Amino acid sequence: MPYLIDGNNLIGLTAGLSLKDARSRQLLVRRICAYQRRKGGKYTVYFDGEPETGPLRHDLDLRNVAVRFSGRGVTADDMIQRVLRRAAHPREYTVVSSDRELARACKELGARQMSCADFNAQMRKLEAKPLEKWESPVTAAEVEEWLRLFREK
Repeated sequence: MPYLIDGNNLIGLTAGLSLKDARSRQLLVRRICAYQRRKGGKYTVYFDGEPETGPLRHDLDLRNVAVRFSGRGVTADDMIQRVLRRAAHPREYTVVSSDRELARACKELGARQMSCADFNAQMRKLEAKPLEKWESPVTAAEVEEWLRLFREK
């Protein structure tokens, strides 16, 4: 089941992250990537506005985690709703946001909605669980990909 995540909304409702801190986007994406490796699934994180300087300076595709920026004049909520309207089966999607308008649109379009608090609780629960022997926190390919992306130019 694909997840569509309202990134700025999730940052605003996540302890230790702040919309005023430019690194919060990067930290959130790292956390979602770690969660995805353990839980599976596909995740697309939508951020409002333009990318900032640093590692997240453009849209990214990191295996099963994608990062998208809305640009000017469009919000992350608009982009998420557009994906759901174009989807053949919107019921297969889960939207992570605590935005009331977006939650109402999800209900109208038939998509599942999960609050940021519930998603954060799921991530914390999985983070607290010890890694199994077969689980690797990061693969060698992921390390190389992250080094390439986060290397200062």
